[in-house]
Amino acid sequence: MLARRSVPDPLLRIRRFLALVDPPGPLRQELASRVRVVEVDLTELAEDVDVIWHCAGDTDLTGDLEPLRQTNVEGTRRVLEWAALCPRKPVVHHLSTAFVAGRRGVTWCMRAI
Repeated sequence: MLARRSVPDPLLRIRRFLALVDPPGPLRQELASRVRVVEVDLTELAEDVDVIWHCAGDTDLTGDLEPLRQTNVEGTRRVLEWAALCPRKPVVHHLSTAFVAGRRGVTWCMRAI
């Protein structure tokens, strides 16, 4: 798991999320023993990556569009650029925010997406 350096205590954020979603099994109890926070140079990490899950995003759609674009569009672009530099060419799984079709007047089925 990657977290920004500017985020104080990423494990606390994960604990809060897990408290909200209440996952099955012992995940919440085992979090501290199974996940650890380390600082790493992404260029060093790139050689060993084969899967990327990009779940970061800003869902506050009521505010200023520029910070939203920086997080959701540019952040995703940076993840994809970094993935392209990884020698193993990792599979990238991207979890989007709530809206993928913009203002199009079309109804999308999950199978079509």
